[in-house]
Amino acid sequence: MQARTWKYLIASAGLVITAACADDQPATKVTMPSRPSLIISTACDFTKIKRDARGYVVLSNDPIYDLFNQLASLNKGTDADAFKAKAYEILAYIGSIAGTTAVTSNTTAGDALINDIFTCLGIATTAGTFTPALGANGLFAVRANVPDFVLSRGTPKYGAQPTTGETWKTSANLPPGVQLVVYGYPRNVNTFTGEPPLIPTGYELFTVPAVPLFAKAIIGGVCLDPASIPANARLLHEHGGQDAVLAPVTPPFCLPLIGQAPNESRSLFALVRRVSDWIAPKPLYAASMVLGGMGGSLGGLSPIGPVLVDGSTVTLTVTQQPTIGSINTNFNPPIKVSAATAAGTPLGGVLVTLSVIGNQGSPVTLKDNTATTANDGVATFTTFQTNKAGGYLFKASGTFAGAVTKADTTTMINVNGQTP
Repeated sequence: MQARTWKYLIASAGLVITAACADDQPATKVTMPSRPSLIISTACDFTKIKRDARGYVVLSNDPIYDLFNQLASLNKGTDADAFKAKAYEILAYIGSIAGTTAVTSNTTAGDALINDIFTCLGIATTAGTFTPALGANGLFAVRANVPDFVLSRGTPKYGAQPTTGETWKTSANLPPGVQLVVYGYPRNVNTFTGEPPLIPTGYELFTVPAVPLFAKAIIGGVCLDPASIPANARLLHEHGGQDAVLAPVTPPFCLPLIGQAPNESRSLFALVRRVSDWIAPKPLYAASMVLGGMGGSLGGLSPIGPVLVDGSTVTLTVTQQPTIGSINTNFNPPIKVSAATAAGTPLGGVLVTLSVIGNQGSPVTLKDNTATTANDGVATFTTFQTNKAGGYLFKASGTFAGAVTKADTTTMINVNGQTP
């Protein structure tokens, strides 16, 4: 056999052997990780967090950087609840140092930092949302299962708190692990209502997550010197596109500092700052250290502002009444009377009295014939009764801040002499 033929045979045999060996090998090589990769939030960018912090926080060794390291460490574990709690702790810390010498005037960087932390929490927020809340008269605080109030920086102060016996968690009906971020900033009153303002400035109040309607009402208010508040001044609340002038409540948080305000860090620095803030306020509101202020019950957090109401221009309107009734028995349906300002805004806190028009013969006695309008502007006479049969017209008259309002009258109500 020729040498060339042997070469071809040897080469072919080699190819067959190689192919056979290849068939014995696994089709794909699987690479196993050396250790499990556990990340709670892949969206959490710690490089960006620290960069934005450097633009807002003055000191390179500020405690906030240790909090970042703790958050990063938790992010590599499996305890999502601890991770979220630490993120909220960072947000609370930012609120505690806002407006102090611990931060720069670059509130845009502060806003970016807050948005970074919300990203870690998986909560979408928009750039610029929190910039005004970090300003001189801003408010930024974190609350959960506590009754503590939140209070702004600067003057006049404004804030909010749960009603007695409630916490922010129960008031907002927060799900497990979620805390409420409350923030606010100044806004001109005339940008959200046509009612005449007591002072030009009102305040926006918001929460993250948004709470359209609190399960339990929140008390909100503005801290002013009581001597500067006329009798006809009230707090207006704009919510869901509807204005309401609220029945008056003195905000419990409008008082001189005795201890540390609960929306600030528990440091001596924060305490000294709060003391100096109250002792040396701006001259225009120097008397705001006096216990007082204007407040009301809020169904949700949204714009508030002090306004003036001329009681003599307030109108009353009978909006519900029965046509028949019985003596010594509650009218059904009950008489309802609404009160509104000259601009048509529902007005709380109006004392409404029902009286009989044109009674003949023996006097008629009325039971529970006074009621006060609620924040929706409606007074309901749930237990109103008469003790004498006849056909009656009832006049609804009101008083507000010492002024007599405009009156209204029911149509005829026939009361029979038989008790059901």
